[in-house]
Amino acid sequence: MPIFLGHRTAELILDKHFDEPLQTVEDQSLDHCWSSQLDLSQLDLTPLTDIPLPFDVLVTNPNSLTKWSGVRCHLCSPNLPYASFLEITPDIYVSSPAFCLIQRARELTLAQTIALASRFCGNYALDKTEPSGIRQRQPLTTPEELLSYTNHCKGIKGVKRARRAASLAFPNSASPMETISMLVYCLPTRLYGLGLSTPAMNYEQTLSPKAKRLIGTDFIRIDLYWRQHRFGLEYQGRYSHTSDTDIANDIARQLAAKAMGIDLQMLTIEQLRNPYQRLAIAQTIATHTGEGLPATKHILGANQRLIEELLLPLGS
Repeated sequence: MPIFLGHRTAELILDKHFDEPLQTVEDQSLDHCWSSQLDLSQLDLTPLTDIPLPFDVLVTNPNSLTKWSGVRCHLCSPNLPYASFLEITPDIYVSSPAFCLIQRARELTLAQTIALASRFCGNYALDKTEPSGIRQRQPLTTPEELLSYTNHCKGIKGVKRARRAASLAFPNSASPMETISMLVYCLPTRLYGLGLSTPAMNYEQTLSPKAKRLIGTDFIRIDLYWRQHRFGLEYQGRYSHTSDTDIANDIARQLAAKAMGIDLQMLTIEQLRNPYQRLAIAQTIATHTGEGLPATKHILGANQRLIEELLLPLGS
């Protein structure tokens, strides 16, 4: 009899074991009801050796919510739409990114849920085995797919927050700090962002011959790019652009962008956390885009709390 894994365990598995768009399992259902202690020794858990205990196991019978070592049970509706699970082995199934998002939405704030949705739609996974703390990968899903799935879920706890997060998620982020930068500057003020217009993420800019000579490549990628205004933000620091070579490449990219008439503003975690520096960069963005900024102390204070809230799941 297989086990179905969800919640935090599913998030960890999706980060550690999937590097490309996923194939969901057809006609798989949660028709198991544990009436006694689950014996994990009966299953081949080799694919989960790097996933910490306790495992978050989904059950459909309230009588199966008994706690025991190595397992944390969660009650789950058996009536789920297609694309709810992915197969790891014939005995182990894991929640799909969309279903995992609903489960995690019960445990995370809205802003943290948007960040998770954007990670599933982005080009990176969290990976503590990498010096940078991340691993590059293809997106697992899209905001449209997340929204479609949540629209097919009725009466499931967490679905309203997950649906709202999916509507605000964005593709193509390449690091957690790029995601956080986007949310801090561009979430609506009602969600404690600074309400600036949404840029393209990791925009690929073809270079002129002069700019090519400065950097030695045919194009550059700009982390957050307001194309119409020829202005971009480049994040430097933890989880991305960490080595001396990375920093040197960032400077070369800045020079190449300048040769193309593009103004690049460098951004660090220290600048994001410092309210005065964060606001100064926001004013720079607003100057280029012709937008206004919220002026109330309440919004700026809430924006500070938003940053700390988004950094919390990263242990930063």
